[in-house]
Amino acid sequence: MKELADLDEQENTFVKALFENGGNIAQAAETAKYSFNYGYRLRDRLAKAITQAAQEYLAMNSVKAAAKIVNSMDAEMPNPIHLQAANSLLDRVGIIKRDFAEENRNVIKANIFILPEKRTQEIVDTVYTAITDK
Repeated sequence: MKELADLDEQENTFVKALFENGGNIAQAAETAKYSFNYGYRLRDRLAKAITQAAQEYLAMNSVKAAAKIVNSMDAEMPNPIHLQAANSLLDRVGIIKRDFAEENRNVIKANIFILPEKRTQEIVDTVYTAITDK
């Protein structure tokens, strides 16, 4: 498998065309002047280079994702779908959100019991009244 830096001009055109046309292998093969059928074999042969190109593409767009998150903080009604997509992209390029729960694990833990109100006489009176009224 070839790496992205080792591609010749025609193979590089194929990889770029994949990103420009949304991953259509047959169309990318035609753009790079390969036969229709050869595009699928080329995809397998250039899998490593295509993966590297995808990582670079995500890294380049991570700035847009970070800006989307920052801008949504000022919006009155942020779009949750856009925020989730931006978070996912940042996670894929290695900018991982911090889990604040893990940072606070050094807190002393204690068992605390919250007891119910002392209303036992009131409950007994209500039950007694309900039984005697029948």
